[in-house]
Amino acid sequence: MASTLSQLVKRYGDDRRAKADEVTRVEAGHLRDEIIKGWPVDTGASRAAWQGPTKVGHAHYRLRNDIDYAPTIEYGGYPGIGPKTERVGAHVLPGGVEVGGGIFPKQKPAAPVRRAISKRTLPLKDALVRIVKQS
Repeated sequence: MASTLSQLVKRYGDDRRAKADEVTRVEAGHLRDEIIKGWPVDTGASRAAWQGPTKVGHAHYRLRNDIDYAPTIEYGGYPGIGPKTERVGAHVLPGGVEVGGGIFPKQKPAAPVRRAISKRTLPLKDALVRIVKQS
């Protein structure tokens, strides 16, 4: 079995391209919803700023958040512990997704994007396996 979506498309050709693209679009939408569900909320501005999925190529969709402090929410790096922040230790999530330690918002768990990716890894893999098994 192919290990990446690009390899899958190359190996199985055009008959699976449309299905691979559709699966990727749907899974990107599920990923966006999972990110939003896990995103911390103070004013709601950064949660509302999530955009996508936007198609950028075959079976390639982009999610984005243009709020300038979105990377700090995801990766930590707040300057200190305060009433809305806490220090979190490093660990590995299911699917091998790593979350480093740092100072994160208390409202939701650290690394909401990586946590969402961890949750969606198995469903995406299962969807790709179904494409391969199609006759």
